[in-house]
Amino acid sequence: MSMKKGFFLFCLVASALSPALSYGTSHFGQMIESSKPVLSLGAGAIVASDLGGSQNFPFNQPIIDTRFDYSSNNKRQVEPILDIFLGRECTISPKWALQLGLGYNQTVPFEANGTFTQSILPVLSQINWNYEYNIRARQLLVESKLQYHVADRYHPYVFAGLGAGFNTASNYRAYVLLPNITRQYRDSTTESFSYSVGLGLDVDVIERVRLGIGYRFADYGKAELGQANILGHNVAGTLSQAHLYTNTILTQLTFLLS
Repeated sequence: MSMKKGFFLFCLVASALSPALSYGTSHFGQMIESSKPVLSLGAGAIVASDLGGSQNFPFNQPIIDTRFDYSSNNKRQVEPILDIFLGRECTISPKWALQLGLGYNQTVPFEANGTFTQSILPVLSQINWNYEYNIRARQLLVESKLQYHVADRYHPYVFAGLGAGFNTASNYRAYVLLPNITRQYRDSTTESFSYSVGLGLDVDVIERVRLGIGYRFADYGKAELGQANILGHNVAGTLSQAHLYTNTILTQLTFLLS
């Protein structure tokens, strides 16, 4: 195809699509102009399991130790969670609306716990000792909520959020006979990719105020303790889990601000 014919074909296609593109751009602009600021405050219960995981740390250093074996209790835990969202709501059609903005949530610390063995002396090598530490999970996400309007009062929705998780592992405790000659861990905050998906229902209670309830599944990302040490000497490896998965039931009070 010659350059002249190609240019002619491009102009023909562009002229055919220009009304649709013009309408789409105009419609999008109207949606943005008519959007309303939205503030949502939420609280609920978050459930996590497999906290801490199970790990092994072999060592080849005489006197200090030769091996640590950690076994997590993997008990399901339920803790409170607080949530805030600030964004805008725009009308897509008479039946559909979209909320888009920033959301932040934070949990009360979970407790990761379990038992471990260490071989410092032969007599101690087969004794199970208890350990525990705290994990506080936080998320900062770009969130969207696609709503369908029913009877101008009920708003079932699907939810999705992408962003970062900030998980703080802290306050490690080992309940052993000689606490000074076992592994200790510093506190640490880990940042990693995080997401959340869910669904729910918002209901108008008074003008510009909605009450809602929803379910969310989330991956808060990595959670791990900091540098490990024995008798003040740093040693390799730390207690860690690659993914902190949770299930949440969340109630929200939503305000349409204008």
